[in-house]
Amino acid sequence: SLQVWQKLRSHLRELERKNNRLQDIGQRIQEIAQLSETETAVAFFNELLAQPLSGFDPNYWDKLEKADPPKPKKRLPGRASFPKLFLGRKQRSKVPVQSMDEAELELLREWINRRIVGADGENNLLSRAKFEGFADFVRVIELSRAGLLDDGKRLARIDFILQSGEPTIVLTADEQSLCCREMAITRVQSKYQKQTL
Repeated sequence: SLQVWQKLRSHLRELERKNNRLQDIGQRIQEIAQLSETETAVAFFNELLAQPLSGFDPNYWDKLEKADPPKPKKRLPGRASFPKLFLGRKQRSKVPVQSMDEAELELLREWINRRIVGADGENNLLSRAKFEGFADFVRVIELSRAGLLDDGKRLARIDFILQSGEPTIVLTADEQSLCCREMAITRVQSKYQKQTL
């Protein structure tokens, strides 16, 4: 029953729309009939069929009589777009730019000076250092990689060399321990061009 009611309602609305169209046509025919015999229906139809954006001049003109200029076209607004935001100039800092590798080497240098190397900078054994936690063991591994791999070139960039010995030592910190070979860290003048760290 609901579908029948919907079809009936659609049919009635279609009849109402056609009726309104017929009434509109009838009113326009009455307006044309009321025109005098001397008047033409050109202006009437131009006004009736005029579009909001007309591509032609609907005003009458000939070689002798000039028509009023056509109204300027009204431009419809386009799609709204987001405003363009340009990045400002970056402020330069007085601190020199560091790469990640240079920053890691700087942290390793500070750790070596704080934990292992004394004031003289010579014959500093890893077994004599005092460690406080697991983070120090991570630094020991970084020290081994920088001082043993590639002939110690990476460690030499921060003016240190590492020599590995035969005896095996056990490093302890709290309840944790690390077993490795004895290593001697010595401060030297690097033969590589030192970069700003």
